[in-house]
Amino acid sequence: MAAQRAPRRARRSPEANGGEHALAQTLRIGGLHFLTLRGAVAVLSTCAAFRSDAQLALSALAASRHGPHLFQHCNSDWFDLIPRRIVGENELFSECGGFHTHGELVARLQAAVQGALDRPAWRPSQLLALVSQMETFVVPACKNAPVSLSSYGDLVASIPVVIPLWERLPDAQKEAAGDPKVWTRISVREALNAIHPSFGDNFTNQDPANAFVSQFGAHWDSIRQADVKGDVECSLCMMSVEAMDQFKKHRKEWCDQCDAEKEDAIASFGVGDIADPPLAAGAAQVLEDRLNEIEHEYFPDGERDEDLSDRDILERVIDTKQVKFPPFPQETGLSSDDLVEALDDTYGYPGQCRLFSQPLKRFLLQNCRFTNRIKYDWIPKSAFNVPGDYSHMRVELVAGVTPSGFLCGVFVATQMTL
Repeated sequence: MAAQRAPRRARRSPEANGGEHALAQTLRIGGLHFLTLRGAVAVLSTCAAFRSDAQLALSALAASRHGPHLFQHCNSDWFDLIPRRIVGENELFSECGGFHTHGELVARLQAAVQGALDRPAWRPSQLLALVSQMETFVVPACKNAPVSLSSYGDLVASIPVVIPLWERLPDAQKEAAGDPKVWTRISVREALNAIHPSFGDNFTNQDPANAFVSQFGAHWDSIRQADVKGDVECSLCMMSVEAMDQFKKHRKEWCDQCDAEKEDAIASFGVGDIADPPLAAGAAQVLEDRLNEIEHEYFPDGERDEDLSDRDILERVIDTKQVKFPPFPQETGLSSDDLVEALDDTYGYPGQCRLFSQPLKRFLLQNCRFTNRIKYDWIPKSAFNVPGDYSHMRVELVAGVTPSGFLCGVFVATQMTL
Protein backbone atom coordinates (compact mmCIF):
# COMPACT_ATOMS: atom_id res chain seq x y z
CA MET A 1 0.00 0.00 0.00
CA ALA A 2 1.38 3.38 -0.95
CA ALA A 3 2.21 5.64 1.92
CA GLN A 4 -0.34 8.35 2.49
CA ARG A 5 0.85 11.75 1.41
CA ALA A 6 0.81 14.37 4.11
CA PRO A 7 -1.76 17.07 3.48
CA ARG A 8 -0.30 20.16 1.91
CA ARG A 9 -0.27 23.28 4.04
CA ALA A 10 -2.73 25.83 2.80
CA ARG A 11 -1.02 28.71 1.04
CA ARG A 12 -1.75 32.10 2.51
CA SER A 13 -3.69 34.41 0.28
CA PRO A 14 -2.31 37.79 -0.81
CA GLU A 15 -5.24 39.39 1.02
CA ALA A 16 -4.13 37.81 4.32
CA ASN A 17 -0.57 39.00 3.83
CA GLY A 18 -1.87 42.44 2.95
CA GLY A 19 -3.97 42.52 6.10
CA GLU A 20 -0.96 41.66 8.25
CA HIS A 21 1.07 44.36 6.55
CA ALA A 22 -1.66 46.95 7.12
CA LEU A 23 -1.98 45.96 10.79
CA ALA A 24 1.79 46.12 11.24
CA GLN A 25 1.86 49.60 9.73
CA THR A 26 -0.96 50.70 12.04
CA LEU A 27 0.90 49.39 15.06
CA ARG A 28 4.16 51.04 14.01
CA ILE A 29 2.68 54.50 13.55
CA GLY A 30 1.19 54.57 17.04
CA GLY A 31 -1.45 51.88 17.36
CA LEU A 32 0.50 50.20 20.14
CA HIS A 33 -0.02 53.24 22.37
CA PHE A 34 -3.74 52.46 22.53
CA LEU A 35 -3.17 48.91 23.82
CA THR A 36 -2.39 47.68 27.29
CA LEU A 37 0.75 45.62 27.60
CA ARG A 38 -1.31 42.44 27.78
CA GLY A 39 -3.23 43.58 24.71
CA ALA A 40 0.01 44.19 22.84
CA VAL A 41 1.24 40.72 23.78
CA ALA A 42 -2.00 39.21 22.49
CA VAL A 43 -1.81 41.09 19.18
CA LEU A 44 1.85 40.26 18.56
CA SER A 45 1.15 36.60 19.27
CA THR A 46 -1.36 36.28 16.42
CA CYS A 47 1.17 35.35 13.73
CA ALA A 48 4.81 34.32 13.32
CA ALA A 49 5.74 37.55 11.54
CA PHE A 50 4.62 39.66 14.51
CA ARG A 51 6.25 37.33 17.05
CA SER A 52 9.58 37.74 15.25
CA ASP A 53 9.34 41.50 14.70
CA ALA A 54 11.84 43.07 17.09
CA GLN A 55 10.80 46.61 16.19
CA LEU A 56 7.16 46.03 17.12
CA ALA A 57 8.05 44.25 20.36
CA LEU A 58 10.41 47.00 21.45
CA SER A 59 7.90 49.69 20.50
CA ALA A 60 5.32 47.98 22.70
CA LEU A 61 7.90 47.69 25.46
CA ALA A 62 8.72 51.39 25.21
CA ALA A 63 5.02 52.22 25.49
CA SER A 64 4.54 50.06 28.59
CA ARG A 65 4.71 51.17 32.21
CA HIS A 66 8.12 49.74 33.06
CA GLY A 67 9.74 49.47 29.63
CA PRO A 68 10.87 53.13 29.54
CA HIS A 69 12.94 52.56 32.69
CA LEU A 70 15.03 49.70 31.32
CA PHE A 71 18.76 50.49 31.12
CA GLN A 72 18.20 53.82 32.94
CA HIS A 73 19.85 52.58 36.19
CA CYS A 74 16.87 53.82 38.20
CA ASN A 75 14.62 52.19 40.80
CA SER A 76 12.43 50.67 38.09
CA ASP A 77 15.20 49.32 35.85
CA TRP A 78 14.64 45.57 36.00
CA PHE A 79 17.73 44.87 33.88
CA ASP A 80 20.02 46.53 36.42
CA LEU A 81 22.07 44.01 38.39
CA ILE A 82 22.86 46.61 41.05
CA PRO A 83 19.65 47.55 42.93
CA ARG A 84 19.48 51.35 42.99
CA ARG A 85 16.66 51.57 45.50
CA ILE A 86 17.43 53.94 48.38
CA VAL A 87 16.87 51.84 51.48
CA GLY A 88 16.23 52.77 55.08
CA GLU A 89 12.71 54.16 54.63
CA ASN A 90 10.85 50.99 55.65
CA GLU A 91 9.24 50.77 52.21
CA LEU A 92 9.41 47.43 50.51
CA PHE A 93 8.74 48.69 47.02
CA SER A 94 9.56 51.99 45.37
CA GLU A 95 9.26 52.90 41.71
CA CYS A 96 11.24 55.50 39.82
CA GLY A 97 9.63 58.92 40.02
CA GLY A 98 11.53 60.28 37.03
CA PHE A 99 10.22 60.73 33.50
CA HIS A 100 12.15 59.18 30.65
CA THR A 101 11.41 60.70 27.23
CA HIS A 102 10.05 58.47 24.51
CA GLY A 103 12.03 60.11 21.69
CA GLU A 104 14.93 57.69 21.26
CA LEU A 105 13.71 55.05 23.68
CA VAL A 106 12.97 52.41 21.04
CA ALA A 107 16.36 52.91 19.40
CA ARG A 108 18.11 52.69 22.78
CA LEU A 109 16.27 49.52 23.76
CA GLN A 110 16.94 47.99 20.39
CA ALA A 111 20.65 48.80 20.56
CA ALA A 112 20.88 47.40 24.09
CA VAL A 113 19.15 44.06 23.55
CA GLN A 114 19.30 43.48 19.82
CA GLY A 115 22.23 41.09 20.22
CA ALA A 116 20.02 38.80 22.26
CA LEU A 117 16.88 39.43 20.24
CA ASP A 118 18.59 38.29 17.05
CA ARG A 119 19.07 34.80 18.45
CA PRO A 120 16.86 32.31 16.61
CA ALA A 121 15.99 30.43 19.77
CA TRP A 122 13.55 32.99 21.11
CA ARG A 123 11.57 35.92 19.82
CA PRO A 124 11.27 39.51 21.01
CA SER A 125 7.66 38.83 21.92
CA GLN A 126 8.89 36.50 24.67
CA LEU A 127 10.61 39.40 26.42
CA LEU A 128 7.44 41.45 26.05
CA ALA A 129 5.32 38.62 27.46
CA LEU A 130 7.67 38.22 30.42
CA VAL A 131 7.53 41.94 31.26
CA SER A 132 3.73 41.73 31.06
CA GLN A 133 3.67 38.78 33.47
CA MET A 134 6.02 40.59 35.84
CA GLU A 135 3.73 43.63 35.86
CA THR A 136 0.70 41.41 36.49
CA PHE A 137 2.06 39.10 39.20
CA VAL A 138 5.43 40.24 40.56
CA VAL A 139 4.91 43.99 40.95
CA PRO A 140 1.66 43.60 42.98
CA ALA A 141 3.39 41.10 45.27
CA CYS A 142 6.22 43.58 45.87
CA LYS A 143 3.77 46.40 46.58
CA ASN A 144 1.63 44.32 48.95
CA ALA A 145 4.51 43.01 51.04
CA PRO A 146 4.32 44.16 54.67
CA VAL A 147 7.49 45.32 56.36
CA SER A 148 9.08 42.83 58.74
CA LEU A 149 10.90 44.13 61.80
CA SER A 150 13.04 41.89 63.96
CA SER A 151 16.42 41.68 65.62
CA TYR A 152 17.57 39.55 62.70
CA GLY A 153 16.99 42.35 60.19
CA ASP A 154 14.41 44.71 58.71
CA LEU A 155 13.23 43.87 55.20
CA VAL A 156 13.19 47.25 53.52
CA ALA A 157 13.22 46.80 49.73
CA SER A 158 11.98 44.42 47.02
CA ILE A 159 13.19 45.08 43.49
CA PRO A 160 12.17 43.06 40.38
CA VAL A 161 15.00 41.87 38.14
CA VAL A 162 15.19 40.36 34.63
CA ILE A 163 18.44 38.98 33.16
CA PRO A 164 18.63 37.74 29.52
CA LEU A 165 21.00 34.80 29.87
CA TRP A 166 21.94 34.08 26.26
CA GLU A 167 23.82 37.32 25.70
CA ARG A 168 25.77 36.68 28.91
CA LEU A 169 27.37 33.50 27.62
CA PRO A 170 30.89 33.84 26.19
CA ASP A 171 31.05 33.19 22.44
CA ALA A 172 32.73 29.84 22.94
CA GLN A 173 30.04 28.81 25.39
CA LYS A 174 27.31 29.93 22.98
CA GLU A 175 28.64 27.54 20.36
CA ALA A 176 29.02 24.73 22.89
CA ALA A 177 25.58 25.27 24.39
CA GLY A 178 23.84 24.09 21.25
CA ASP A 179 20.15 24.85 21.08
CA PRO A 180 19.52 27.45 23.83
CA LYS A 181 15.80 26.65 23.85
CA VAL A 182 16.68 24.05 26.48
CA TRP A 183 18.37 25.81 29.37
CA THR A 184 20.12 23.35 31.66
CA ARG A 185 21.73 24.06 35.00
CA ILE A 186 25.10 23.90 33.26
CA SER A 187 24.24 26.58 30.69
CA VAL A 188 22.61 28.76 33.36
CA ARG A 189 25.67 28.40 35.57
CA GLU A 190 28.00 29.43 32.74
CA ALA A 191 25.88 32.47 31.85
CA LEU A 192 25.67 33.73 35.44
CA ASN A 193 29.33 33.04 36.14
CA ALA A 194 30.12 35.26 33.16
CA ILE A 195 28.38 38.10 35.06
CA HIS A 196 30.10 37.49 38.41
CA PRO A 197 32.43 34.68 39.46
CA SER A 198 30.53 32.09 41.54
CA PHE A 199 27.15 33.76 40.80
CA GLY A 200 26.10 30.80 38.66
CA ASP A 201 27.71 28.26 40.99
CA ASN A 202 25.68 29.56 43.91
CA PHE A 203 22.41 29.87 42.00
CA THR A 204 22.50 26.37 40.51
CA ASN A 205 23.55 24.74 43.79
CA GLN A 206 20.40 23.11 45.15
CA ASP A 207 21.96 21.51 48.24
CA PRO A 208 19.86 22.61 51.26
CA ALA A 209 22.97 22.33 53.44
CA ASN A 210 24.43 25.30 51.55
CA ALA A 211 21.30 27.46 51.84
CA PHE A 212 21.82 30.93 53.26
CA VAL A 213 20.11 31.13 56.66
CA SER A 214 17.64 33.96 57.19
CA GLN A 215 14.15 34.38 58.57
CA PHE A 216 12.83 35.39 55.16
CA GLY A 217 14.54 32.31 53.73
CA ALA A 218 13.05 30.04 56.37
CA HIS A 219 9.61 30.82 54.95
CA TRP A 220 10.67 30.97 51.29
CA ASP A 221 12.35 27.56 51.29
CA SER A 222 9.32 26.03 53.02
CA ILE A 223 6.88 27.09 50.28
CA ARG A 224 5.81 24.17 48.11
CA GLN A 225 3.22 23.58 45.42
CA ALA A 226 0.13 22.25 47.17
CA ASP A 227 -2.04 20.94 44.31
CA VAL A 228 -2.31 20.50 40.56
CA LYS A 229 -3.86 23.96 40.23
CA GLY A 230 -0.54 25.49 41.21
CA ASP A 231 -1.57 26.80 44.63
CA VAL A 232 1.25 26.95 47.16
CA GLU A 233 1.53 26.65 50.92
CA CYS A 234 4.23 27.32 53.48
CA SER A 235 4.95 24.20 55.52
CA LEU A 236 6.73 26.31 58.15
CA CYS A 237 3.62 28.44 58.77
CA MET A 238 1.33 25.41 58.66
CA MET A 239 3.43 23.37 61.08
CA SER A 240 3.69 26.23 63.56
CA VAL A 241 -0.08 26.79 63.53
CA GLU A 242 -0.76 23.06 63.90
CA ALA A 243 1.80 22.74 66.70
CA MET A 244 0.29 25.68 68.59
CA ASP A 245 -3.23 24.29 68.13
CA GLN A 246 -2.09 20.91 69.44
CA PHE A 247 -0.40 22.61 72.39
CA LYS A 248 -3.58 24.55 73.23
CA LYS A 249 -5.68 21.40 72.89
CA HIS A 250 -3.34 19.43 75.13
CA ARG A 251 -3.18 22.32 77.56
CA LYS A 252 -6.99 22.45 77.81
CA GLU A 253 -7.16 18.71 78.43
CA TRP A 254 -4.49 19.14 81.09
CA CYS A 255 -6.51 21.93 82.73
CA ASP A 256 -9.67 19.78 82.70
CA GLN A 257 -7.82 16.87 84.31
CA CYS A 258 -6.36 19.16 86.94
CA ASP A 259 -9.77 20.61 87.78
CA ALA A 260 -11.31 17.12 87.94
CA GLU A 261 -8.64 15.91 90.36
CA LYS A 262 -9.20 19.00 92.51
CA GLU A 263 -12.92 18.29 92.62
CA ASP A 264 -12.20 14.73 93.75
CA ALA A 265 -9.93 16.06 96.49
CA ILE A 266 -12.61 18.48 97.69
CA ALA A 267 -15.22 15.73 97.64
CA SER A 268 -12.95 13.49 99.72
CA PHE A 269 -13.12 16.11 102.48
CA GLY A 270 -16.90 16.02 102.33
CA VAL A 271 -17.07 19.57 101.03
CA GLY A 272 -19.32 20.62 98.19
CA ASP A 273 -18.00 24.12 97.57
CA ILE A 274 -14.41 25.16 98.04
CA ALA A 275 -15.40 28.82 98.16
CA ASP A 276 -16.82 28.38 101.63
CA PRO A 277 -15.75 25.02 103.05
CA PRO A 278 -17.31 24.26 106.45
CA LEU A 279 -14.01 22.86 107.76
CA ALA A 280 -11.91 23.50 110.77
CA ALA A 281 -8.89 25.70 110.24
CA GLY A 282 -6.48 22.75 110.27
CA ALA A 283 -8.52 20.69 107.80
CA ALA A 284 -8.99 23.71 105.54
CA GLN A 285 -5.21 24.23 105.43
CA VAL A 286 -4.65 20.57 104.59
CA LEU A 287 -7.16 20.83 101.74
CA GLU A 288 -5.59 24.04 100.44
CA ASP A 289 -2.14 22.46 100.50
CA ARG A 290 -3.46 19.43 98.61
CA LEU A 291 -5.08 21.61 95.95
CA ASN A 292 -1.86 23.60 95.52
CA GLU A 293 0.07 20.35 95.21
CA ILE A 294 -2.26 19.14 92.45
CA GLU A 295 -1.92 22.47 90.62
CA HIS A 296 1.87 22.27 90.82
CA GLU A 297 1.90 18.68 89.52
CA TYR A 298 0.06 19.73 86.38
CA PHE A 299 1.56 23.21 85.99
CA PRO A 300 4.99 23.39 87.62
CA ASP A 301 5.59 26.76 85.93
CA GLY A 302 2.53 28.16 87.68
CA GLU A 303 0.91 29.27 84.40
CA ARG A 304 -2.39 28.06 83.09
CA ASP A 305 -3.57 28.37 79.47
CA GLU A 306 -5.17 31.76 80.06
CA ASP A 307 -1.83 33.09 81.30
CA LEU A 308 0.08 32.19 78.11
CA SER A 309 0.24 34.44 75.05
CA ASP A 310 0.65 33.02 71.57
CA ARG A 311 4.32 33.98 71.70
CA ASP A 312 4.71 32.08 75.00
CA ILE A 313 3.13 29.02 73.42
CA LEU A 314 5.30 29.34 70.32
CA GLU A 315 8.44 29.58 72.45
CA ARG A 316 7.51 26.44 74.36
CA VAL A 317 6.74 24.49 71.20
CA ILE A 318 10.14 25.43 69.74
CA ASP A 319 12.18 25.05 72.94
CA THR A 320 10.78 21.60 73.69
CA LYS A 321 11.44 20.60 70.03
CA GLN A 322 7.97 19.11 69.76
CA VAL A 323 8.17 20.01 66.06
CA LYS A 324 11.26 20.04 63.84
CA PHE A 325 10.63 23.11 61.73
CA PRO A 326 11.89 22.71 58.15
CA PRO A 327 14.02 23.62 56.35
CA PHE A 328 16.27 24.99 59.10
CA PRO A 329 16.72 22.79 62.17
CA GLN A 330 18.43 24.55 65.03
CA GLU A 331 21.91 23.28 64.14
CA THR A 332 22.00 25.25 60.86
CA GLY A 333 22.12 28.67 62.43
CA LEU A 334 18.64 29.87 63.39
CA SER A 335 18.36 29.96 67.15
CA SER A 336 15.11 29.43 69.02
CA ASP A 337 14.66 33.19 69.32
CA ASP A 338 15.19 33.60 65.57
CA LEU A 339 12.54 30.99 64.82
CA VAL A 340 10.12 32.62 67.25
CA GLU A 341 10.56 35.96 65.47
CA ALA A 342 10.15 34.27 62.09
CA LEU A 343 6.83 32.76 63.19
CA ASP A 344 5.41 35.41 65.53
CA ASP A 345 2.92 37.72 63.78
CA THR A 346 4.29 40.62 65.83
CA TYR A 347 7.36 40.76 63.58
CA GLY A 348 5.46 40.54 60.30
CA TYR A 349 7.09 37.49 58.72
CA PRO A 350 3.96 35.27 58.53
CA GLY A 351 2.01 38.12 56.89
CA GLN A 352 4.93 38.81 54.58
CA CYS A 353 4.94 35.13 53.65
CA ARG A 354 1.24 35.18 52.75
CA LEU A 355 1.19 38.46 50.83
CA PHE A 356 4.64 38.51 49.25
CA SER A 357 6.58 35.25 49.31
CA GLN A 358 3.80 32.83 48.41
CA PRO A 359 2.38 34.78 45.41
CA LEU A 360 5.91 35.40 44.12
CA LYS A 361 7.05 31.81 44.46
CA ARG A 362 3.83 30.57 42.87
CA PHE A 363 4.60 32.73 39.83
CA LEU A 364 8.17 31.42 39.63
CA LEU A 365 7.15 27.77 40.04
CA GLN A 366 4.54 28.09 37.30
CA ASN A 367 6.73 29.92 34.79
CA CYS A 368 10.31 28.77 35.41
CA ARG A 369 12.23 25.57 34.83
CA PHE A 370 13.88 25.79 38.25
CA THR A 371 14.11 28.36 41.04
CA ASN A 372 16.46 29.18 43.88
CA ARG A 373 17.23 31.67 46.64
CA ILE A 374 20.76 32.91 47.21
CA LYS A 375 22.60 35.64 49.04
CA TYR A 376 23.54 38.25 46.42
CA ASP A 377 27.05 39.42 47.28
CA TRP A 378 28.01 41.22 44.07
CA ILE A 379 26.87 44.75 44.93
CA PRO A 380 29.26 47.65 45.58
CA LYS A 381 28.67 49.43 48.88
CA SER A 382 28.16 52.69 46.99
CA ALA A 383 24.84 51.31 45.72
CA PHE A 384 23.37 51.66 49.21
CA ASN A 385 22.38 55.23 50.00
CA VAL A 386 21.90 54.81 53.74
CA PRO A 387 23.38 56.75 56.64
CA GLY A 388 26.14 55.25 58.72
CA ASP A 389 27.58 51.80 58.22
CA TYR A 390 25.88 50.32 55.15
CA SER A 391 28.01 47.17 55.37
CA HIS A 392 25.08 45.76 57.32
CA MET A 393 22.88 45.67 54.23
CA ARG A 394 22.09 42.17 52.98
CA VAL A 395 20.50 41.32 49.64
CA GLU A 396 18.94 37.98 48.73
CA LEU A 397 17.91 37.04 45.20
CA VAL A 398 14.85 34.83 44.67
CA ALA A 399 14.51 33.95 41.02
CA GLY A 400 13.90 31.32 38.39
CA VAL A 401 14.91 30.62 34.80
CA THR A 402 12.20 30.73 32.12
CA PRO A 403 12.21 28.25 29.21
CA SER A 404 13.10 31.16 26.87
CA GLY A 405 16.30 31.91 28.77
CA PHE A 406 15.54 34.75 31.17
CA LEU A 407 16.39 34.78 34.83
CA CYS A 408 13.56 36.68 36.52
CA GLY A 409 12.77 37.32 40.14
CA VAL A 410 13.21 39.85 42.93
CA PHE A 411 16.06 41.33 44.94
CA VAL A 412 15.09 41.32 48.63
CA ALA A 413 17.12 43.84 50.64
CA THR A 414 17.43 43.62 54.42
CA GLN A 415 18.99 46.22 56.67
CA MET A 416 20.53 44.53 59.68
CA THR A 417 19.76 46.06 63.05
CA LEU A 418 22.58 46.31 65.57
